[in-house]
Amino acid sequence: MRKQVSEIRKKAGAVRDLDVLIRRLSRQADPLPPNTLNWLQKRSASCRQTSASSLRHFGHSRPMKTLPEQLRALRHRIHWRGEAEPPTLVELGTEALGRLAEKYSLAIQAIGGDVEPSQQLNRCHQVRIVGRCLRYTLELLQGVLSEKLSEPVCERLSQLQDTLGELNDQTMALRCFREWQADCGVEECRTSLGILADRESASIAQRVAAIIAELPQATEQVLNLLREFIRQLPVVKLVGAPS
Repeated sequence: MRKQVSEIRKKAGAVRDLDVLIRRLSRQADPLPPNTLNWLQKRSASCRQTSASSLRHFGHSRPMKTLPEQLRALRHRIHWRGEAEPPTLVELGTEALGRLAEKYSLAIQAIGGDVEPSQQLNRCHQVRIVGRCLRYTLELLQGVLSEKLSEPVCERLSQLQDTLGELNDQTMALRCFREWQADCGVEECRTSLGILADRESASIAQRVAAIIAELPQATEQVLNLLREFIRQLPVVKLVGAPS
């Protein structure tokens, strides 16, 4: 079931990424030659249509039709370490938050250092993904946990997610420009794609450097808020909670 949900996320993400790219191309500060802009818009729209078709096809596939049954069965198969009494929602939430907070902290610590630019991008992407899971978990549990305490954490996580999301959009655009440059048979378009790719690559390098410089302090604020939030939960048994 996890694979099915992951596949949905990937396919929906591909559609969303191309939507963002199409909007970016129409708002270029430095206008592209009309022929190049027309080619890019057609190519990106075609890729978007392919991704959307793939998402629809997967939505009607056999694995997806059985997903509701799997979810219903999962509720009856949850075991809590052999304990007689099932956990409360707050206990489950606290357990999940503790694990995610620890994972988030480790992902942040991995950023920086003398590594290849591609590795830095992967590490920034990992922080974005884990931070998103942490934020969504908090938002999901706001009905049973303290909204007053969780809101500041969610707000700060959302700000960091936006910053890292912009980097992800640029990375996706660079990948498309490079791939399309190799496939394009029109010399004018190929040249323009090379210029766009080089410009995007330089901008990504600057953004990564800024993130590496600013992220530790920004995320420490999030972790401090999260520690305070977890301390005030009415559950003492925490696994992996940041200390």
